[in-house]
Amino acid sequence: APSDSPTDILQLDGAIQFLQWREYMLVSYKKGEVPIWNDLVLGSIPFLANSQSAPLYPLHMLWSLAGLSAEALLSFSAWLHLWIAGCGLFLLSRRLGGNEIGGLIGASALILSSFLIAWIQLPSVVMTASWIPWVLLGVLRLFEERNAKSIAKLGLAVGLMLLSGHLQIAMYGLIAALLYVLWLGLGEKSGKAILLSGVSLLLGILIASPQLLPVLENGRNGHRAQPPTSEGYKGYSALALKPHHLSIIAAPTMFGMPGEWVDLEDGKAPSYWLSLEEQGRNYAELALYMGPVVLPLFLLGFFANWRNARSNFFGFLALFSVLAALGTLVTQAMYWLIPGWAATGSPGRIAVLLTISVCALAGSAIGDRLQKPKLALSAFAAIAVASLALLAFIQIAG
Repeated sequence: APSDSPTDILQLDGAIQFLQWREYMLVSYKKGEVPIWNDLVLGSIPFLANSQSAPLYPLHMLWSLAGLSAEALLSFSAWLHLWIAGCGLFLLSRRLGGNEIGGLIGASALILSSFLIAWIQLPSVVMTASWIPWVLLGVLRLFEERNAKSIAKLGLAVGLMLLSGHLQIAMYGLIAALLYVLWLGLGEKSGKAILLSGVSLLLGILIASPQLLPVLENGRNGHRAQPPTSEGYKGYSALALKPHHLSIIAAPTMFGMPGEWVDLEDGKAPSYWLSLEEQGRNYAELALYMGPVVLPLFLLGFFANWRNARSNFFGFLALFSVLAALGTLVTQAMYWLIPGWAATGSPGRIAVLLTISVCALAGSAIGDRLQKPKLALSAFAAIAVASLALLAFIQIAG
């Protein structure tokens, strides 16, 4: 018989997996030990080499010094990374030409997007996704200000994204960054900027390498490790979105909502009926909704700036994301050409790039060309985004 509310696999993962990892990590650090192996499971299993445990992520290392609990860490981390994502999107929209209002609209849309809301219960996804706007901002800044400071900022953003734990989401961020570098570099015919961007990306990989290298080595022998095969691609593409799933962009409850029951004559059934009709579907894998205002602003931003390569890239990135999610030739190319891609999850998770690109271009639609925000304005925007992120987290947690 069903309980009072349906069970969601993301909630289970957060409670019985991530909470235990965070607890083990904090206990290890408090004992003065780096958690390389987890000796409480199966005699001993890799911990540092398990990417989603993220033991070398700076927040986790600092939290161990505070003496606070793992439960408090998960709660604080959820709010913090919503705020980080929003601030990054605000600054990205501003640099693309949006004014303060435009930046706040884009940031608000990202924080309240169904992608971040649906995945917030799986900490590593939102942690990693929150740094993607900063990586794209870093690429844009490097093309505008080609100096050591810009190289370091982009490298740091890449390093934090890779240390955050979810390698599939991090790979989406790297793909977006590489596409942006090529888009701008080839458009501006600037080999120097491409080279400097490559140095930044390499710097980010080096920052994350103490955790990243063991993860990659361990992944070669993990349960998901498999070479790309025709049969494997058949199963992978079966998880791709179908055209009718795109209706969620306009109507988030089209297929019901997770966490709710509906009363039937012979009992109860999950409100999210798509999980019954298409076995294995999870609301988070189709998290495309960004609010009613964002899409019109996205189109306005695209057509207003369609000749500006630094802005119109985000229209291309949105299209690329949709094609990759739908099981097209783009999906197939990623499966066969990117090493290790056969071991990743649903193609629908590329909604993270769709969400970021739409929100960024929507934010740029309101305002004139960039005037660098003053310190007071930046502080006000950060506080506004923090307040909104906290409100969103409270509503979710409640």
